[in-house]
Amino acid sequence: MHDDIVFNSVTPLSNGNVQLDVTLTATEETASGNVLQVYHLYYQVGQEGGVWKILDGHSI
Repeated sequence: MHDDIVFNSVTPLSNGNVQLDVTLTATEETASGNVLQVYHLYYQVGQEGGVWKILDGHSI
């Protein structure tokens, strides 16, 4: 239904990649009504062939 994304921090790494600390709040529709789910995620992004890509990611 709806997602809100907050970038808690953006950290440049020594290898040229960037680490993102993200909170994703998703509004999900269920049989009993709308439910908010909060996910805390880490992503590492970097360039491959001149294109920015998500290289790794995990939830906490």
